[in-house]
Amino acid sequence: MLWVQIISVLVSSLSLAYSAVVVAVSYHDLRIAKEGVDSTQIAAVFD
Repeated sequence: MLWVQIISVLVSSLSLAYSAVVVAVSYHDLRIAKEGVDSTQIAAVFD
């Protein structure tokens, strides 16, 4: 049943990556809506 474990790991990895992208995009959109800043102003924090 090794193939079941491999498929399980792949599905888990894909769902984790998808959820991380959803969280990041949601944060970006909510911050723009609340503070009225654009992406360049958010990225300027890291300069």
